[in-house]
Amino acid sequence: MCAAVSAALLLLGSAGVASAGVVHARLGDSLTELFGPLRGATVVSKVLCHFGTRPPARATSWAVSPLLDALNATCDVPRLRPEEFWANTPPRASLSLSLKREGGAERSRLDGRGGILQVEFLFPFNATLQARAVVPNLVHAVHIGGSKLPTVACLSLLTAAVLWNPTALVLHVDKVPPSSASLECVRKFATLEVHRARAAPAPGGRTSASASRPRGSFVPLRPEHMSDILRLEILIKRGGVYLDADAFAVQPLGKLRRYEFSMGFERSGQSKLNNGLMLSASGAPFAKLLRASYNSWSGGGWDEQSCVVPFKLATQQPSSVHVENYPEPRWPTGRKRPGPFGVSSYNTVILRGHMREAYGPVIAAHLPAFTHSPAFNKRRLARGDAHFILLNALSRMAVAPSRLHALAGHPSPGGELCDAVLFLTKELLRTGHLAPVREDLPAQLSPLFPADLPDCANATALLGL
Repeated sequence: MCAAVSAALLLLGSAGVASAGVVHARLGDSLTELFGPLRGATVVSKVLCHFGTRPPARATSWAVSPLLDALNATCDVPRLRPEEFWANTPPRASLSLSLKREGGAERSRLDGRGGILQVEFLFPFNATLQARAVVPNLVHAVHIGGSKLPTVACLSLLTAAVLWNPTALVLHVDKVPPSSASLECVRKFATLEVHRARAAPAPGGRTSASASRPRGSFVPLRPEHMSDILRLEILIKRGGVYLDADAFAVQPLGKLRRYEFSMGFERSGQSKLNNGLMLSASGAPFAKLLRASYNSWSGGGWDEQSCVVPFKLATQQPSSVHVENYPEPRWPTGRKRPGPFGVSSYNTVILRGHMREAYGPVIAAHLPAFTHSPAFNKRRLARGDAHFILLNALSRMAVAPSRLHALAGHPSPGGELCDAVLFLTKELLRTGHLAPVREDLPAQLSPLFPADLPDCANATALLGL
């Protein structure tokens, strides 16, 4: 449950250009760049690398290029304290060289070939990729408070069922939601599990923290915060994939199930790990660490405990969590773009007619606030993101409905899938979600999609397929 105007998508972090004039550099790595002009110097005896005001260090290697009138130098990236990554802006420094020419005492100061070179430092998260999957093939969702289920909750679980084919999907609730078409749609794919809310401790008490409220809390918890705690307890006990109601499967999970614990990075004011999408092995140490952090939480704030604290803990335990979408991917213009396990906020640039390109690298997309009012989601409704996500799942189906674990108990799996698809199509159109333009529609639906069944045929006709 992170800030409402942010979201999570997955991208493997690596050194590279962040935006115009800014270069990414991971702590502990080296950085090679062109510097100049040399103004005729051809032999250099000593080169020092200057990262801002930090003490200079000797370049590990360098080579003169007379043709370019430049020096190609490699500098070791300096070490930074974890706390330097907690600020509202990522740590940066200008990089320049000082050099001594062969046979003389003359020294020169060189900037990058394109001007002053700005380096944005990346924290060296280093979780181990295991030889096999360690995250159970389970999908969990949580709904706290007993309110009506939003339509997109069914869309979320449908995409997970179709693209990830988990052995089980479970919707965890504290109260059974009121009867609705959305609930019936969810029941096609998921089982409901009711968790009894335990009594909250008295102010200043030392009883064990629970999904009701953390230890010694003075502030009554919102349902979103209760959900934050419950989802961690579930992952610790059972493992699996956790999805918010506004998070959706876009592609198979691939190697992500081979990391013990995974979260997606986002920057919206502060550096955060978005807890609307998480993968965890049962008993994962980082999941336990996150859960334990709630024991000393007062219960205040919106997403400080949910998303800011996880990032801080990750910098202290960098080998215990795999951080995706780090650094956040950018279009060539420098604007935010979706990444593979990622957050799609209002600052993320997705253009109508280019959604296939924008969502191309995405494995799972979290669109926070997608359950809010139509006015709040005006851009997404106008682009047709929800319909795109639905059609994308149907175009990527790799398992026939009869082989989907989520539909295994139904006498007519194809009919149940089509009934859900038609419900979602009609309900999304009714609530203002426009159909995607032709350029955003899939070239074709999967041959395993039962397009010949009446409900499926009606749904695809409504969307122009």
